[in-house]
Amino acid sequence: MQILIVALFAVLFTAPSARAYGWPLKPTNAPHPVRGNLGDPRTVFRQGILDAEGLAGDGAFSFHNGVDIAAGPWEPVYPVVGGYVSTASGTTVAVRATGNRVFKYMHVQPRVEVGTWVVAGRSILGSVYPSAAHVHFAEIQNGVVMNPLAPGRLMPYRDTTAPEVLEIGARDLDGAPVNPAQLGGSVLLTATAQDFPSLAVPGAWAGFPVAPALVTWSLRAANGTLVIRDRVAVDFRRALPPPRDFWRVYVRGTHQNRPRFGNRQYLKTPGRYEFLLTPDWFDTHDLPDGSYSLTVRTSDIGWNASERSTTLTLCNSCPARRSG
Repeated sequence: MQILIVALFAVLFTAPSARAYGWPLKPTNAPHPVRGNLGDPRTVFRQGILDAEGLAGDGAFSFHNGVDIAAGPWEPVYPVVGGYVSTASGTTVAVRATGNRVFKYMHVQPRVEVGTWVVAGRSILGSVYPSAAHVHFAEIQNGVVMNPLAPGRLMPYRDTTAPEVLEIGARDLDGAPVNPAQLGGSVLLTATAQDFPSLAVPGAWAGFPVAPALVTWSLRAANGTLVIRDRVAVDFRRALPPPRDFWRVYVRGTHQNRPRFGNRQYLKTPGRYEFLLTPDWFDTHDLPDGSYSLTVRTSDIGWNASERSTTLTLCNSCPARRSG
């Protein structure tokens, strides 16, 4: 029995490392600064920030489908796993590997041809364009974009910074902020949260935030009774949500680092990540009138976590009042 238990633990703890791989930059056996996380918002607004619609306007909105690893100009990029080159054009190289996996390397000048067999950590796929200052790295398995920072993938990797919840709020169904001290009817609950790279990012992207990997929330009555157990607002730890869910994960007011509005890019503006806790709204009529404590908890891929609480006052006979 003891041998069986030891063998089981060996399988459990060595299985992830069997799929682990090094970094696409030298040294491949050491971590590199990551300036963009899986799931970060990517926003390009067609209208200016001061135009009538501003942050509520149309544009191109998507989840960041990989991680951005800081790199020097023309720095060589190496495959993390061996395989056949399936794409080598423009600024992208893709390598198809076993396990129905495809690894993409973007913002590089290709130095290989389609069909070439490449060796992990040895073959040079291309060089990082100086204007990019990073390589966009993605792993796609069975058509699903995976998180390269998840345990058992990019190694070594250690995250020591804890994300933080900056603000908790409420909105009406039109998206306008409402007073959490008088909530009545159907409302949206939101939380603004952010994280920072574990390793300092050099250059123009230094000091910018990234999105946390996990956001959850719970609700307690004034007497401490848990009335809504932990619910997941978003979970980027393993893989990316469907693209159609962007505005069910994020709230209007969200924008990326160094955002673009119309013809202007705001190079010194950090990103704002406001998450929708209740994509299908929160109906105050489901609970009795009174005060409740809403707690939002956020964590990163390394399970560093923090939380923030605020008081909601439900008044089911009162219409929700807009803030301000």
